[in-house]
Amino acid sequence: MIPLGSCTMKLNASYELIPISWPKFADIHTFVPTEQAKGYSKVICN
Repeated sequence: MIPLGSCTMKLNASYELIPISWPKFADIHTFVPTEQAKGYSKVICN
């Protein structure tokens, strides 16, 4: 979840979404088993 704020709201979204464009994150297969994607969910939840 992306935290909201008054002045930084525009910057938070773009800054927090940068890792999604990295090939190691973007190229994960849709049907990868949950036990093999624990690191991804940890990064996304934090």
